[in-house]
Amino acid sequence: MSQITTKHITVLFRRWMAIICCLIIKIAYLAY
Repeated sequence: MSQITTKHITVLFRRWMAIICCLIIKIAYLAY
C-alpha cells in the first residue's frame, strides 16, 4: 500500500517538476 502511494507521489512530483521547468523556460525565453 505504502509502496504504491510512494510511487504514485514520485510520478506526480516528476510530472509537476517537468511542467514547472517548462514554464520557467518559456518565461525566460519570453523575458529575453
